[in-house]
Amino acid sequence: MIVLTVIISSFVLPINTAFGASPGNIHGTVVDEDGDPIEDVKVFAYLGTGSLEATDYTNEDGYFRMNLGGTYTLVFELEGYVTLEKTVQVTQAPTDNPVKDIVKLGDVTLERTLELSSPVVKRLTTPGNELTLEFTISNRGAETEDVTFLTTTPDDWDVKILDDIGEIENILLETGRDDYIIEISVPETATNVEVISVTATGTSSATLNFTITPKAYTDEIELKSTYLSVSEELGQNIELPLTVTNIAEVDKKVTLSGEIPSGWEVTFRTSTGMAVKSLLLSSGQSEGLIIELETPNEVIVGDYDIIVTATDVNGAVLDTLELDINLREATSEIEVISSFSEVSVEAGTSITFPLVVWNKGEADALTLFTVPDLPSNWDISFIADDLEIASIRISGGESESVELIVKPPNSVVSNVYDMTVMIASDDGTEHELDFAIEVVGSYELEFEMSTLYTTSSIGDSVTYSGKVTNEGQTAVTTLYLDSVLPENWVATISPTQVSSLEPRDSVSFTVEVELPGDTEAGDYLVTMQAISDQLESDEIDVRITAQASNTWGYIGIGLAAVAVAGAALLFKRFKRR
Repeated sequence: MIVLTVIISSFVLPINTAFGASPGNIHGTVVDEDGDPIEDVKVFAYLGTGSLEATDYTNEDGYFRMNLGGTYTLVFELEGYVTLEKTVQVTQAPTDNPVKDIVKLGDVTLERTLELSSPVVKRLTTPGNELTLEFTISNRGAETEDVTFLTTTPDDWDVKILDDIGEIENILLETGRDDYIIEISVPETATNVEVISVTATGTSSATLNFTITPKAYTDEIELKSTYLSVSEELGQNIELPLTVTNIAEVDKKVTLSGEIPSGWEVTFRTSTGMAVKSLLLSSGQSEGLIIELETPNEVIVGDYDIIVTATDVNGAVLDTLELDINLREATSEIEVISSFSEVSVEAGTSITFPLVVWNKGEADALTLFTVPDLPSNWDISFIADDLEIASIRISGGESESVELIVKPPNSVVSNVYDMTVMIASDDGTEHELDFAIEVVGSYELEFEMSTLYTTSSIGDSVTYSGKVTNEGQTAVTTLYLDSVLPENWVATISPTQVSSLEPRDSVSFTVEVELPGDTEAGDYLVTMQAISDQLESDEIDVRITAQASNTWGYIGIGLAAVAVAGAALLFKRFKRR
């Protein structure tokens, strides 16, 4: 009975609860994005094998505490929040005192599954105007959300949520994001700053507030720009022309300001670069300025609304100018310059094409070099700074020199070959270069020996032959055999050379190799190769076994015979005695 109790206790020990007083060695507090504690978050502890070792729930203060030992993956899960995983390692025995817990996670933040955002949340407008503002709803969870929209508006204001078709109240939102429009009708009598709220509710909820400021215009100042909607790459400053005209009958002091997205900066400058905040314009006078917009580094791709406002000394709005700014991904603009694109060469000869790759865009570009349809058995390489490359990164506005090296094989048929080189940047832009290579010679030598193994007596010579066949399409000139011999050996080759060998013709060479008298018995290699003005054949090794001369054998036999005869004579004499 005691044994059974111990087994049960060890089994249930890892399953803790934040509401009890079980010992532990890891704890933390789960909070939402506003820093508020979240109750009833389920905390799972998994070993690396995937087995569940412990489970806990957060209390009303978001607190949890667990008894673990080893390396675990903690999974935090609650409907309406994005599931979060953390890896922890615990190397301490259980303790009753949380202060002594070896792992103190502190605040663990869970994100709500739904999020609302908009590039513009503040807008200055005229009473009686109808505003259309874009906003984005994101589902950061793993499941499709059934989302209901609810708006909060002041009295007499009218607000609608629209998609591409019309007004909506409810959507099914898969994991990801969708863009919608909030349409706000401002009453003619509106004078106060008002807040319009949009709330999206699913398994969680998110709220987005729009601040609307109604201003009546005096029509005494006119703001104009030649460009009301522009597109620019990320990271670039934007400059737009602005004309300010006083159409009143009296002089006006005009103050300029810009309603811009968070993190942006706006400056009004003269043509000489001087920054301007206020203007004093006489009746009928116009002043040309430049609107300079600087975007933050963390800005994302999208459309942004900018409002330029002119006010008088009392803060009354004289006129506004709405600008639409589209920010797009920065792109490279690759231009490739080649010194020449047509060449005539002999087969087997390397060709070098100098290239200059120029990135005329603002963004850095990783440039890739390929030849999609290279002729069979041709060698090709791209060289930059003496290194073979397949790609190279080129900074915006910079250029790089690259060598394209092409070598057709010796046996290629004489012809004109077209070759296309693709230079592509990582943003998807491509550039093609076409080359024409005329091969005027086709060379290939086949070399074979009459034997690869032979023997010879030391001090004697050995003879064998080598046959060379021109397998190419063009005659080769000044053809001869070359040999690499052991030290002090001598080779005589006949003929010494052949002035020309036509395609498909063959020629035989006789090779006589002399072995010096002081050669030690053993195996030796003689290396042969056919060489012409145009190319060389493969090398062939002939093994020659050097043996002792037969003459010394005969002398030995003779001496042995003399010795035997002498012994017989002595035997006869002694026998007679």
